[in-house]
Amino acid sequence: MVALACVKILGGEALDRLDPAGVGAAAEEAALAYFEQGWRAPRRFARVAPLSFALVDPFVSSLNLDEMSAIARQLQQAVFGQGASAFVSLLIFQGDEEEVSRFAKARDRQEIREALDTIGADRRLVQIDPKGASEKTSKLLRFELSRPDELTGADLCFSGVFGVKPGRTIGHLLQRSVEAIATNASGEDRFSASHAGDTFDLFKVIQERQSHFPSGYIFVPINFAQLVRPGAAEAYGQALESLAAGGRFQDLVISLYDVPRSLSTNAFGAMKIALGPCGRLINLVISDPNFQVEEIPAKFAALVTLNLAGSPSAQRQAALQAFRSKEATYAKRGLRQSAAGLKSASEVKFCTDSGFTMLSGPAVAGPERLLRPRPLPQQAVA
Repeated sequence: MVALACVKILGGEALDRLDPAGVGAAAEEAALAYFEQGWRAPRRFARVAPLSFALVDPFVSSLNLDEMSAIARQLQQAVFGQGASAFVSLLIFQGDEEEVSRFAKARDRQEIREALDTIGADRRLVQIDPKGASEKTSKLLRFELSRPDELTGADLCFSGVFGVKPGRTIGHLLQRSVEAIATNASGEDRFSASHAGDTFDLFKVIQERQSHFPSGYIFVPINFAQLVRPGAAEAYGQALESLAAGGRFQDLVISLYDVPRSLSTNAFGAMKIALGPCGRLINLVISDPNFQVEEIPAKFAALVTLNLAGSPSAQRQAALQAFRSKEATYAKRGLRQSAAGLKSASEVKFCTDSGFTMLSGPAVAGPERLLRPRPLPQQAVA
């Protein structure tokens, strides 16, 4: 098979466009010199667009990454020199002739993102820089090239939430994939570090794209510490009110992450201002199984979810048992118990036998559209 690929020369980890009149010109000159000397017939190369080259190798089905790494090192030395804070990054895409041409002609971040939208999930993308080589999916690269204001409903991912009967998805955790990938976090972990601005961006996307979401409840995350900051409750209340215009508002479950063991009067006041008016479903996500459920007003929330995502292995089973031991107290307060961050079949069975209302986590259903980098063989990153 013939290897047909595009090699784009970009700047650094952010994959910024190099100045065509400055370092970009030097990078292009160095790349041309390399290909003229080393990419001999019957292999062919062509400059397709500024800082973009098409490569054809009739002898192999995929490009040699060791050779591509050598190109990157030579470009780095020619353009910036070793040890420089700025560096060259090669983005290599392998596909059919039409895809390669479209990708090669993309000039900036936005145009590259648009080209990635038309690329199949099985296509090969590799980024090479002084730190090494990493293989990526088109979706992951699209995320990395996105600014927060460019994200859309297509940039969200969902992971399943099962009812008591495993295998029946009744809802979906909603997360911003780009940040989950960047922090290597699961859906349950990611919102521990959420910022208010991120959440408001998420609300906007929900409002715009609700009709395209999977069927079932949509678990919308809010970080508790952000919500109870002075003046934040009113802003959250207004943002959530704007979601009421959506056709599936009744399906939204507001998940408050990192709820502390004990809630103050001020915390209840903030939550009431932000979450109360529309009778929406509230899910309190806790990490301490000894959460002071006695302090929760009757019917204040629908669910309390024990999140095991950050729990050490040795403590997970004990945490589940301690949480279940308060079953009668939860029932008296009109609260249903759930569990998140489940990692094993034994944990799922324990929660199912305990009658927990909903379960989520890697052992239940991994994110359906969250795509992480694939590790490359050691010899490919030399």
